[in-house]
Amino acid sequence: MKRLSLLPLAFSIFLYLFIPLKAVQMAALFLLLLYGFSFILSRYMRASLKVERARLTQFCPNGSDEQLEFSVINRGFLPMSQLIILDSGNGCYSAETGTFLSDLPGRGSRTFGCPIQTMVRGKFQVGPVKIKGTDPLNFFPWEKTFPLYSSVVVYPAGHPLPLLLNEGERGGRIKSPSMIYEDRNQLKGIRDYRSGDPLKRINWKASARTGALKTMEFSNTLDAPLLILLDLSPAQYPLKHRYILLERAIEAAASLIISYGEAKQKLSLLVRGAEKPVFVPFGRGYGHMVYLLEELAQISFHDGGAEESIIDYMMARGTPVECGTHISLLVPFLDEGLLSGMELLFRRRTTLQLIATGGVLPSGIPPYCRGYTLSEYGMEYYA
Repeated sequence: MKRLSLLPLAFSIFLYLFIPLKAVQMAALFLLLLYGFSFILSRYMRASLKVERARLTQFCPNGSDEQLEFSVINRGFLPMSQLIILDSGNGCYSAETGTFLSDLPGRGSRTFGCPIQTMVRGKFQVGPVKIKGTDPLNFFPWEKTFPLYSSVVVYPAGHPLPLLLNEGERGGRIKSPSMIYEDRNQLKGIRDYRSGDPLKRINWKASARTGALKTMEFSNTLDAPLLILLDLSPAQYPLKHRYILLERAIEAAASLIISYGEAKQKLSLLVRGAEKPVFVPFGRGYGHMVYLLEELAQISFHDGGAEESIIDYMMARGTPVECGTHISLLVPFLDEGLLSGMELLFRRRTTLQLIATGGVLPSGIPPYCRGYTLSEYGMEYYA
């Protein structure tokens, strides 16, 4: 209630009590009733409002055009005009976004969309929503705060990568031309016996039924589970373009997650150099992929001064590595400790690829490991 609005009210009470003229008292009484009606109307309008958010958590890639929507509902019968609606962006909105001037019909609602700033990855909390209004005579302005919050996760932008998944572990969802990935649980068909076929492949029931020897053929399938070892220790990166290279390394990890996730492969992530330790064990499915991207979105850099390689860091944590696992090493440079760790992983029959996140492809990459260089910008991550 504004202080100036109390002056006419006090003046009306004074006229009604101390001026014994009937006309003056009737005018003062009318004004008092008008004030009382305005007060009740303002309380009614304030109590009739309700706010709902479309999503409690919204995921969006960095650089995309996204909106966060919420609805304001008028549960009363009276229309409301000149409402000021404010949604606190807390880093997601620009200065002018999230403020609206609107009217609401009786028993009606309006939906508002706030463009999200997705230039910086991270997890942000949006809210609360404040609504300001007044009665038709502007005697009793009011304000109501709705403690309604929503999370916005801006995960690093990723782009699908061309995958050559011809190595892995037996029994999966990817077809392979290699006979070493033959899956005895997936019968492909039955054909006539050929000279040299092993006897254990003969289907005796089909042979007895047809009167000729029949041989079973099985599908060749594999799985290519991916383990990402991401080294984000800032001191390991060159000072020039350090922040750009670190962010690009995170985006490259996101691209790998999206590509292998769309291929329905198991995913795991280990990060060194983050302020909060990040390790996500193997999992499969869309929900697991989104969880990994959410972890990447919230990474903040912290240089712990670790001297061990990221493979030794993984071994010290007791991270399991299965035979046939694809391991992507996103590291700024190659040293002796990392080379010895790569040799150990290769002996465990894993598929290795090294992505040089420092901007320069190092020399001395072993022949069993594919090497790539991380570019500083653009949709082409690797060269």
